[in-house]
Amino acid sequence: MNKLHLAFMGLVFIGLCSFGFWTANEAPPVDKVLYQRYLDKFKEVKLPLVIDNKYISSGIKTRPELGNEFKNFIPSLARGYMSRMGPDDFSADAIIVKSKTFNAVLYVQAPSYGDNNSVVLSTIDKDGNVIAQETVAYSYDDKSYQSAVINADLSINSKTYDDALTSTDKYQINADGSISKNGKSTGKMTEPAIDFLYNLDNNMDNF
Repeated sequence: MNKLHLAFMGLVFIGLCSFGFWTANEAPPVDKVLYQRYLDKFKEVKLPLVIDNKYISSGIKTRPELGNEFKNFIPSLARGYMSRMGPDDFSADAIIVKSKTFNAVLYVQAPSYGDNNSVVLSTIDKDGNVIAQETVAYSYDDKSYQSAVINADLSINSKTYDDALTSTDKYQINADGSISKNGKSTGKMTEPAIDFLYNLDNNMDNF
């Protein structure tokens, strides 16, 4: 085995070890400069904030686009490239929490093939790691939509309509950045509504 071959094998070994290390620890360190650039996309707003169909539609042409460079902060963006439908469009809406331990932002997720728009609440720790995500509002049409009111105490009152009121939910952004829904933790992350539709569509190909 010549020296060139040994050197090549050494590089492969180092690469595999690095991959294994980051896989075991879920993700490599986040680029802090990129993280700040991501946060700078979001406008600061005062609470309470009312999110309804009018609010969602009014900013469609003015919200800053969130491109592929921010995929570490938007898991749905990264997953979209694995879908036969392609990735959704994402745009920055507002930052509602800036604390010593985490930030909370709202971004809008819209599929390229329709008029659905979901407002996703995302909490991210100071190192740039996503803590939790939850879809708190969406706009499909005048009869099917979810509205939300984000209060100053970081509680969120949400109502879902499908011709008529079908459900009410209460979310809470907790001191550690986690999100609770109706008194129960949503876990580290929940899948935005549009992702669910994508997965359902892709799974239908197996039948």
